[in-house]
Amino acid sequence: MSIKLENYEVLLLDYIEGRLDAQTALALQRFIQQHFEFGSWEELIGEFPELEAERVLFDQKETLKKPEIIACEGIDESNFGEMFSAWHEGELTESQRQAVAKFLSLNPLSRMIFVWPVWCTSGRMRRLSLPAKAS
Repeated sequence: MSIKLENYEVLLLDYIEGRLDAQTALALQRFIQQHFEFGSWEELIGEFPELEAERVLFDQKETLKKPEIIACEGIDESNFGEMFSAWHEGELTESQRQAVAKFLSLNPLSRMIFVWPVWCTSGRMRRLSLPAKAS
C-alpha cells in the first residue's frame, strides 16, 4: 500500500486501533519520520484520551409521533386524500360533504392538506417568487 498525505491519517488511526499488519505499520512509521511537520512518531501515537459518549435521555418521545387519524363515516387514513380531492372537484354528495366536514373537525391537522388545493389556486402560489435556475 502506498502511503500518501491523503491517506496517512486513516492509516495512523488504524495503527492506533491495532488494525495494521507489521509491514504497513513500519512503512507508516518511516513516512511519518520523513515528514518532520507531523512531529515525532511518539507524539502521534502517544496516549489518547478515552472519550465516552454522552448519554442523552429524551422523555418526550410521544410528541414526536405522527398524530393519529381518527376515522369517521368511512373516511380514514387510507382514503381521506381522495375524499378531499373529490370535494374540491365537486364530486361529493351532500352526505359525503358532511362526512368530510366531520372528519376535518375530528382531525384538525388534516385541514392543512384539505386547504392546499385552494391555496394553490387562489393566486398565493403564483405570488411566490423562486430564484432563477443557474444555467
